[in-house]
Amino acid sequence: MTKDVIQIITSCNCNKVHHTFSIPTSTLPLPAILCNCNSARHISGALFTSYILLTGYDSFGVVGCDGLEMVVYGSEDGGVKRWFCGDCGSHVYREDHGGGGLGVASGVVKWEGVEGVEKELIEWMVCDKWYEEEKDTFLTRIDGEKLEIRRKKDKLPSHLDTITSTNTKAPKKTTESTSETVQAHCHCKGVNFYITPPNISSSTSARSPYPDLMVPAHTGGNPNVGNKPWWLPSPTRYLAGTCTCPSCRASSGFDITFWSFIPTCNIFLDTTLTTPFTTTQTWGSLKTHSSSKGVTRGFCGICGANVFWAGSKDIQGREGLIDIAVGLIGGEGVERMLAWWTGRVSFAEEAGDGKLVRGLEDGLREWAVVNRGSGRMARHEFEV
Repeated sequence: MTKDVIQIITSCNCNKVHHTFSIPTSTLPLPAILCNCNSARHISGALFTSYILLTGYDSFGVVGCDGLEMVVYGSEDGGVKRWFCGDCGSHVYREDHGGGGLGVASGVVKWEGVEGVEKELIEWMVCDKWYEEEKDTFLTRIDGEKLEIRRKKDKLPSHLDTITSTNTKAPKKTTESTSETVQAHCHCKGVNFYITPPNISSSTSARSPYPDLMVPAHTGGNPNVGNKPWWLPSPTRYLAGTCTCPSCRASSGFDITFWSFIPTCNIFLDTTLTTPFTTTQTWGSLKTHSSSKGVTRGFCGICGANVFWAGSKDIQGREGLIDIAVGLIGGEGVERMLAWWTGRVSFAEEAGDGKLVRGLEDGLREWAVVNRGSGRMARHEFEV
């Protein structure tokens, strides 16, 4: 028997925001749009956002749940609004002023009633700036097919050409950096801080087991008893990588999270580099949420940008080392200060969208070939 309707259930990480949408199977596959514009990066903390478009819905009636009003953040020109949970920071919805449907952040989506449905549920496409921006996105193909620009798809109405790329091409210099420091900030700049290059303290003041990115947790992990500074793939760069674990998906709202691993001794809240970064006290518009035992996540309370992941010493074995969302760092800083781990997407075996993650894995391998020897691809002198 052919099913006429399936359901999409959305839920933030703390589950205080949750809704159910009925989707006619005749509308499948739903358009799912990736955007890597400068605004998307600083609003999400990721290198790109991912939204599934529900053309039969709008934000009326779904912007609050269980007595909780989601935080809404609008673009400067009033063209785009985004909603996120004010308690855990999870991005949930996005809507353009011109209407045309409600964008649902793909990381908070669960499907029900799809057994026996032969159609694909979603079809990934990219914003019109995807191939124009000189930025690392690592993703150009899914299942071997090049991702198409959304405005070329007949399925998406022409008036939605600006659904995800409301920002024009980013200026060449996206950080207020000196030759030494790199600025990182969310979209509203309520969260703003500075990262200095690695120094002697970068390797001696931090302690951490190897991350799942390098040694999969399902294999038993590696406690890094000798405390080798895996977060420093070279004397001048910090390690960066990708993650698709369920907790990161639910906390950020998106399928892929991009992290840089930076010692707290190299992060400051002011240009004079005298006020140290802290995860135990709120500053600026920062809010925090405990996503699991021994884990604190930070996000901007105004625009919702994912800011950091911090593990406790007692439970996570972390000390003096923090994961900073790469999307907060301007392109110049990413190119100059980070080196990417291309051998694995962290927790790939727990991916919410296997096709998307396999496409990312393929893209990382291709990127590694092109950038081999440039210093931007992480290589370690010690074994993991």
